[in-house]
Amino acid sequence: EAVYESSKGKGYPDSTIYFGLKEGGVDIAAINPLVDSDVISRTYELKDLIINGIIDPPANEKEYKDYIQNLES
Repeated sequence: EAVYESSKGKGYPDSTIYFGLKEGGVDIAAINPLVDSDVISRTYELKDLIINGIIDPPANEKEYKDYIQNLES
């Protein structure tokens, strides 16, 4: 949508647009058939939890470091 709007001369000035799992900007790549089916199932469960807002993964390096630090505490 953002690319389409930009191509028509419209845009989102002074704003940041995120294209994550929920927006379809990123997704899980093809999975090697050697990966255990339980791991694949859990990966897709986590994907759904992220898309539905139940899990909020770190969005940048600082949030990631804070997240890891909290795990270690």
